[in-house]
Amino acid sequence: MIGHLSSANPWIVIGSGVPNYPYVGHSTNPMQGMVRIFNNRMEVWTGNEWTLFYGEMITIDLSARAKAALDWAERRMLEEQRLERLAQQHPAVADAVAAVAAAQEQLNIVAILTEEDKK
Repeated sequence: MIGHLSSANPWIVIGSGVPNYPYVGHSTNPMQGMVRIFNNRMEVWTGNEWTLFYGEMITIDLSARAKAALDWAERRMLEEQRLERLAQQHPAVADAVAAVAAAQEQLNIVAILTEEDKK
């Protein structure tokens, strides 16, 4: 019987003590694949019944695409925080950050106008 569940993935929290909502992966039978502990046994919902889970190890992970998106978002967030700290300490960095923001705004406007021309 499995007595402990853990994950090496930094994006998955197990046993935080905070109520978590279950993952629902099957649109026509949303409980299928759900796992529960009942009478000190681990059971899985097959879509028709709760059956005893046989095995010594469970693997819980995110898809490669989800991991890549989260890794990208974390890198982006850390870079933005680094630039914000530098901008607070150095006026030249603050000016450069403002210039980048203005250029990004201009790019967004040009992209919107270009897309509208194709309609």
